[in-house]
Amino acid sequence: MPTDNRTMTDEEVTITGWGVISFNRTAGPVSPVLKGVTLSPVALGPCNELWKKYDNPRTIYPEFVPIDEKKVCIGTKPGAACFGDSGGPATYREEDGRYTLLGVTSYGPPICKIGGLPTIYTRISRYMYWIQLNILHLFASAR
Repeated sequence: MPTDNRTMTDEEVTITGWGVISFNRTAGPVSPVLKGVTLSPVALGPCNELWKKYDNPRTIYPEFVPIDEKKVCIGTKPGAACFGDSGGPATYREEDGRYTLLGVTSYGPPICKIGGLPTIYTRISRYMYWIQLNILHLFASAR
C-alpha cells in the first residue's frame, strides 16, 4: 500500500481491468482476460485544464468538481480505461521490485476511445488512515 503522495508524473503506471474491449456508440463485450497498459500520470493542473476544455459547457458531468490531490489523472491514450474497469488498480513498481497500489479507477471520458483526456483514479495514499482504521475495527469486532 502507498505511504506517500508522490505526483508520479515522471513514472510509469500500469492499469489493469476486464472492461469493454470495443466501443462504437454503445459499450461492446467485456474482455475475457485481464488486460493492462502502462501509462504516465498527468499533473493535476494540466488534467483539470483538459477536462474543463473537453466538457464545456458542463453537459457530461454537470456537477464536475475540480480534480484535487485526492485523485490521480492517468494517461491520455484513447481506450486506456473503459466501462467495466471501475475499481480496478493503477500500480507502479518500486525500486525493490514490489508493486504498490497508486489508485483505483474512478471515472473517465464517457466515450472510451477519446484520446487526450485522462482517466481519473482515487489516490489510495489519501485514504490510508481510513483504510487502516477500518481494518483494525474489522479485526477487533471478530474477537
